[in-house]
Amino acid sequence: MKGSFVVLSLFVVLSLFMGSCGFSKIADAAEPTAGKFYAHMQRLEYDEIEQMLYSGADVAEWMEVIRQKEVLGDMLKFKKKMGFNTSINNGLTTVELNFTCTYQEGVTNETIILIQEGEGFKVYGYEFKQKEKKE
Repeated sequence: MKGSFVVLSLFVVLSLFMGSCGFSKIADAAEPTAGKFYAHMQRLEYDEIEQMLYSGADVAEWMEVIRQKEVLGDMLKFKKKMGFNTSINNGLTTVELNFTCTYQEGVTNETIILIQEGEGFKVYGYEFKQKEKKE
């Protein structure tokens, strides 16, 4: 009886570990899309950003959010991934990537939400907290 409990416990731990490795691979696969999104924002390439958006997105609303970011004249100097969250719900894979970004004028915490669409990922959401001004 005790031996079967140990085997069952080991199986559960290994299953959780193997499952989390798969989620990490999904997040790694989504990260290049986030990198392209940042590159297009830096170059103010709104048409390219529009092509990256998840189907059904309200393009006008998106462009307003991106313009609020005030990327004009505020170049990204450094971006560090702080974490991720991956979920699969009803066959829809969603990846949330969290970054700390350093700009000329300060630091922001940013989140990009990506949804797997076909073989790639599309941008579903983008959030940022106002910059902490450098003194």
